[in-house]
Amino acid sequence: MHRNRPGDRISVQRIRRIVLAAQRKLIWHIFLPVIGTILISLFVVSWQAARTVRQVYMDRQIEDLETRTFLVREIVGGYLSPLRPERLDSLCVALGSTLDCRFTVVLESGRVIGDSHESVENMDIHRDRPEIQTAFEGRRGISSRYSHTLNTEMLYVAVPTGDPAAPTAVIRTAVPLHGLNRSIRALHRRIAITGGLIALLSGLFALCLTGWINKPIARIARVVEEFGKGNLDHRLYIRNPGELNRLAVALNTMAGELDRRIRTITRQHNEIRAILASMSEAIVAVDRSERIIRFNQAAAGLFGMQPDKAEGRNIREVVRNTELIAFIRKTLEHPEPRETEITLSEGHCSLRVHGTALQDSDGGKIGALLVMHDITRIKHLERIRRDFVANVSHELKTPVTSIKGFVETLREGAIQDPDHAGRFLDILAKQADRLGVIIDDLLKLSRLEKDPSAHAEIVQSSISGILHEAVLVCRDAAEKKQLEIEKDFGEELDGMVDPRLIQEAVVNLIDNAVKYSEPGNRIRVSASEDAEGIHIRVRDRGIGIPEKHIGRIFERFYRVDMARSRELGGTGLGLSIVKHIAEVHHGSVSVESVLGEGSTFSLHLPKKIPDFSERNHPRETE
Repeated sequence: MHRNRPGDRISVQRIRRIVLAAQRKLIWHIFLPVIGTILISLFVVSWQAARTVRQVYMDRQIEDLETRTFLVREIVGGYLSPLRPERLDSLCVALGSTLDCRFTVVLESGRVIGDSHESVENMDIHRDRPEIQTAFEGRRGISSRYSHTLNTEMLYVAVPTGDPAAPTAVIRTAVPLHGLNRSIRALHRRIAITGGLIALLSGLFALCLTGWINKPIARIARVVEEFGKGNLDHRLYIRNPGELNRLAVALNTMAGELDRRIRTITRQHNEIRAILASMSEAIVAVDRSERIIRFNQAAAGLFGMQPDKAEGRNIREVVRNTELIAFIRKTLEHPEPRETEITLSEGHCSLRVHGTALQDSDGGKIGALLVMHDITRIKHLERIRRDFVANVSHELKTPVTSIKGFVETLREGAIQDPDHAGRFLDILAKQADRLGVIIDDLLKLSRLEKDPSAHAEIVQSSISGILHEAVLVCRDAAEKKQLEIEKDFGEELDGMVDPRLIQEAVVNLIDNAVKYSEPGNRIRVSASEDAEGIHIRVRDRGIGIPEKHIGRIFERFYRVDMARSRELGGTGLGLSIVKHIAEVHHGSVSVESVLGEGSTFSLHLPKKIPDFSERNHPRETE
């Protein structure tokens, strides 16, 4: 199940990256420290061992050399007083060969008078040697250094002869240290070999340990990767005790909680989306920086941009109305609710806009919410209602005023004059008939609007027969104006209609053509059928209708020429009745007109009309 939301996905992806990085670096976190610790330990042990071995060896050699020096000091003393250098040099050679070490005798002046390994003539002054200086101070002198005479590192021990407070000479014994160095190098090799074996075994152990730990981490990485894809139903089970097991339990708990929260948030999100999409009001929510955060389908229809493209944009990129932008900014600045009416699209769309500030749980202002009601239809209906009230009042007032005037005239004595009284009574009857016609037409419109199914009987009928009857009804009126009615329709034309209502609609169209046609012209009644339905047309050669009036020609009491309409005796309701009859049949009515050439009224009826139970929900009408 994939239920990703940006915030939840980021947290899971972050955990996944952390786990994968930990898995990749774990081998270095374990292997390198182990190997490094072993190598450092080996170096320290090797250095300390070499230092200890060297010190022990040196102590033993010093003790041995000191013993040898003390053994030969008495012998050498016999050759110093009196001084016999030749015999002393030969003695040093003999002692050096016997005791396997180097013997050197140095006078207080630093001159060498005897040496077992080098001719004294080739030797320089030794007064500056550190062991010699110490010995002439009456103490044992010890030193180790490289001997340029023998070209090797040597250990020197020097002791004074004679009076320690004023030695006459110093006897120095020396042995080479190359044996010691060889021993130390051998020790280093043994330590290195042993350390290498230990490092190898430790590395193998570290690799095994890393693999043992890596397996559960790899499982964690795979499960977290599934979490990152939104598959929060996966669960992680690890047998390893300790921290990894606790991590697995924590991840399982987190996944369950995330799954529950995402389900809740997704459900709430979908509910909000469904509510906003089903609302007829346009809903727009913006944040404090005027970026759109909510934009429903009604708003998309109003501003011409789909919600997914509008959300995230600045409101000025979507709304081009400066008055609405100013209203939004006022709503963002002031928290109290406000309301205004705004006109869009050059006056073709009127909106009633409600604005209120959006606040978070702490009461902080985070944006603004706008609810926009499209009141264009309401405004239009209000105008029609005002016009209707004014027109019906005027239409009723005219005959009532006429009747009242003639009644007063008759009361004043005209009733005593038979000639005038008869004429006045005829006028009264005519005005009363006009009132009756207006009232009848108003009642027809009321019935058609209120309950069409109660006053319509849709049956299979002959359209041709209905048209013949309508022409017959209007023939006398046409002949009085010297008009000829032409018929252009087949005899086989039929459809599902209410014959009475369709005949009334056609009669109204023909009667309208008769009234506005000049004598001697022709009126053409035609009908045709195509895939869309049946089309009945009434064409006249009258004066035509100006284009600005065509949009309102089917409104109640609407007249292009008020004076001429009254002169012709119309009520102003005929075309409105035609429109409502067309709507009862789920059809429509239209007009095409050219000034000075005439007009063509078309009644369009569908072939199949839905049952009244499906369609009998009267539209808002004019």
